[in-house]
Amino acid sequence: MNKFKLLVIMVLTGGLLIIGCAKDGSDQQTVRFVLPNAHPVDFSKPVKCTAIASTSMIEQKQEKKDFTHAKLTVKMGKGKDKLTLQLDGETLSVQAVESYPPDQYRVIAHRGGCLIATYYGGLMPVAKTVTVEEESGFAVWSEAEPVFFPVSSYPCASSVYFHCAN
Repeated sequence: MNKFKLLVIMVLTGGLLIIGCAKDGSDQQTVRFVLPNAHPVDFSKPVKCTAIASTSMIEQKQEKKDFTHAKLTVKMGKGKDKLTLQLDGETLSVQAVESYPPDQYRVIAHRGGCLIATYYGGLMPVAKTVTVEEESGFAVWSEAEPVFFPVSSYPCASSVYFHCAN
């Protein structure tokens, strides 16, 4: 089955956002997503964000205790996360899960239509960032941890591309 027929079947059966997956010649996978229409966001009101795409990198448990057989798993695909953002001065409240209190990020830049905020803390050390382009409503959230207890003793990371609106 050629790629065109496969794409038509995927669109007709589920309206999937993924429109292609191809090798670019450098041993990297490329996944493309159709973006929703851009809309400006207004931080004087709560901003709701819906994930478009996500990636995660985590080292899986080793087969041997000497770490010689550790494997890195990289996952990418359609995003499923949601965020609620609320700006209060130099603090950005970021709520990822409705049942938990929001994390309080420190705004490190808010000029030229761009907001960037960072968070460091948690039970295990974790660094998170949110970058929002206010004119389009597109945002990137990222997270990095030095260890992912109890799954891994190595660093792990994830990032999510969002579309935000009021």
